[in-house]
Amino acid sequence: GDFRQTVEKIGLFKLNDPTPLTAEEITALAPASAEAAIDAVFNAAAEGGSAEIGPLLARLEAQGTTPVSLSIGAARHFRALHGAAVDPSGGLGRVPWKARERMQRQARAWGMHRLERAMATLVEADLTLRSASHAPPMAVIERAFIRLAMMAPR
Repeated sequence: GDFRQTVEKIGLFKLNDPTPLTAEEITALAPASAEAAIDAVFNAAAEGGSAEIGPLLARLEAQGTTPVSLSIGAARHFRALHGAAVDPSGGLGRVPWKARERMQRQARAWGMHRLERAMATLVEADLTLRSASHAPPMAVIERAFIRLAMMAPR
């Protein structure tokens, strides 16, 4: 669906325009990816942006992202931060270079012990998501992310 809409949007944009389509035009016309929003919600939690979390999660839920996948991704993000806090030279080896500097700042700000408490919060949320709990799954993950944001260093 996204691809078809993008092609239609490009077609309308370039209607009666004989110049070749540029990479910048494609980037401007392409839809925002769910992966970018997922990274944004992890960064909001890690950087104390509790007000951003609700709207980001609503957008991700509308795109079909599940609470369990958010839990897994957040655990991966905070494990990478923990690895960087423990060993700054090798903790972010698999992180894309664009995100590495930001995550290094997050790791330094959080420190090893605070990151361990954050990971415990995520494990608790994950266990709740995978249990027979009657709590709404997206609310469980939203609460965990807000708790992380409140734990974030100021």
